[in-house]
Amino acid sequence: MNSWTTSLLVCAVGLGASVARAQVSTDEMAARVESDAALVSRVRHVVGPLSLGASVLIAAPAIAAWADGAYEDRPNVGFVAAGVAALGVFQGVVWLAIETAAEERAERFRRECDGGCSELELARFEGERRADRAIARMERALIMWSGIGLMFGGTLHAAIQSQAELPRVHRALGYAGATSNGLIGLGLLIRSFIPLRRERRDFSLGPTGDVGLSLGVHF
Repeated sequence: MNSWTTSLLVCAVGLGASVARAQVSTDEMAARVESDAALVSRVRHVVGPLSLGASVLIAAPAIAAWADGAYEDRPNVGFVAAGVAALGVFQGVVWLAIETAAEERAERFRRECDGGCSELELARFEGERRADRAIARMERALIMWSGIGLMFGGTLHAAIQSQAELPRVHRALGYAGATSNGLIGLGLLIRSFIPLRRERRDFSLGPTGDVGLSLGVHF
């Protein structure tokens, strides 16, 4: 075997090893971006339905009261109930409709890295994942304000109910809806003080870190 053949074999083996390393890294990164997207989607699909459910708990008794004429002499109570219900609907629709950065990144990764990613592209995606800490803190702030909004709406509705001379059944239903809104809002508020998993992620250096690329620099 001459020197040219030996050199070609060495290059082929080296290229194959490089491709294998890149493929493993691509698979690992795919798992990470999909996991990030699933976590964010789970948050959206919890907070959104909770907000919508809270609005139903206000709207259903209010509609029944309107139908029975209980608000005929007290339209302000009905208007407040409609406003509180609309707030919950708005929050729920927004949470369910938005596309977060993590979900957009997973979609982009599937599109751009279907046949594998270069190490530079993997490094770019990992850099975006590092920025998720700040985005996750913003998401917790949105959860907090969603909770505050529901608590405020429930408290306002209960206060208006207490000032109106409504039939006992409608007063009880109104208080139940207001209390449910307050409790759901309180739950979201408490949850907002617990750091999300993406905020607690540890980006260690070296081959055993979150992801290591063969660029001489580890992420």
